Amino acid sequence: MAYNSDYRYITLNEFKTNYDYGDLTEDKIIKYISKAEKLIDLYVGPQIKFLDCEIQGVATSGSKTTLIDTNLTNYVDKYFTYCYLIIVDDIGVPVISAINFAGEDGVGLSNSWLIDISGVINEDLLNTGSITVSEDCTLQSKTVDGVDVSSWCNPVSLVEGENITEGIKTLLGFDEDITFDVLHAQDIDEDGYLIVIVELKDASDNKTNVTIKIKIDAEASPMVTGKAIGEERFIIDFDSETSKITVDIAFSEAIDNSSIYRIIQKSQFPRAIDYVNFNNSYYKYIPSDIKISTCLQTEWMIKKGLDFIREGGDKFISETMGAYSYQKAKPVNEIEALICPEAKHYLKRFKNRLGKIVI
Repeated sequence: MAYNSDYRYITLNEFKTNYDYGDLTEDKIIKYISKAEKLIDLYVGPQIKFLDCEIQGVATSGSKTTLIDTNLTNYVDKYFTYCYLIIVDDIGVPVISAINFAGEDGVGLSNSWLIDISGVINEDLLNTGSITVSEDCTLQSKTVDGVDVSSWCNPVSLVEGENITEGIKTLLGFDEDITFDVLHAQDIDEDGYLIVIVELKDASDNKTNVTIKIKIDAEASPMVTGKAIGEERFIIDFDSETSKITVDIAFSEAIDNSSIYRIIQKSQFPRAIDYVNFNNSYYKYIPSDIKISTCLQTEWMIKKGLDFIREGGDKFISETMGAYSYQKAKPVNEIEALICPEAKHYLKRFKNRLGKIVI
């Protein structure tokens, strides 16, 4: 079974039940199925993966060729393979448009903020502030300097617009007032910053993570934000165990927790509706027309033989059969000659993207 692709459109039994395979062994049938699937992929474009919605968030960490977001926990291995990863400066879900702690305004983007309170002397100011959000939502602290605090930090209800809050106390969901000693105790790596990741969730359960960097030590080195903004890469792998996305070409600089990202699918197959949500994990659902076309393609290739495929398939420009004749244009690309005519009928409603997409 190893020869067949890990994104199989049909099973061996689905093919054997209704289609002719002659005297081929199961091992050889599987090889034909695998080849047929790859040709169907080429014909409809690089569209072996799908998204039920646009995925977006803030990276936890990364490198020039990887992005890790530990919140990507509901997706199976290779789920994002062949989608596109874009590093952006904003995303269209509940976001923070302004933030102030201890009399100091935050600087940054909607999902990545830096607040310098290292010069604050009056400890009472630590429990004052405001947060402005784009819509009614709930704020839940997730991690502080990498430590999971979601189980003991209280959720905070925010309304659209400016919310006068108890400053860092509200952000962290603490019951007790914040002091300088508390802040320094939370600085686990002792770098002079608290890196707080919070989740915003609206009434429709749309969620996004916001990274808030709080500078508490005047001697701390400056922190650079927004790595690799505007760059787009093709995803070649996703590891669900490590929540790591791997891209084909290195970003200009290493991804870190300042990088806001989107994952998109530029193609139409499988479509947004072709998925199954089971126990909060998403799995591919292959449309019946794709299954039928793959079976037809496999049967056609078995009848034609592998030599027919190796030699480039059906490249006739004209053909005469008794009193009937027809002429067709030369195929626009080689793949046209390698696809079963009956299979093409079932593929009509799927867009065939040829060439490069230019944005």
